[in-house]
Amino acid sequence: LAFPIDEQLIAEPEGAGFWNRLKLRNQSSFPDQKFLLGDVVVCPSVANRNAAENAESYSGHNGNLMSELDLLVVHGVLHVLGMDHANPAEEKEMQSAERVHLRSFSHRSV
Repeated sequence: LAFPIDEQLIAEPEGAGFWNRLKLRNQSSFPDQKFLLGDVVVCPSVANRNAAENAESYSGHNGNLMSELDLLVVHGVLHVLGMDHANPAEEKEMQSAERVHLRSFSHRSV
């Protein structure tokens, strides 16, 4: 799990093939079959900009950075474990899994 300071570290270069478009990402996951399950990279500055937009996306998301980071870490780990949201059925399954895992986050105090 990494939190780079520079949001450009997880922006795809123009013309690159992985995402085929230049877009800042709030998180990216990179499955790796060799030694680790994969990496989850979360960009705090992009997450902070998206936090208010995602408020109430799950019970306990208050529209703040901490809630958004919780969501992105869970979302990224689910990607590493093989889940995706490429179609409506997958999206529904992934959002359901996110909510299950995020319920345990809502009772902590930081």
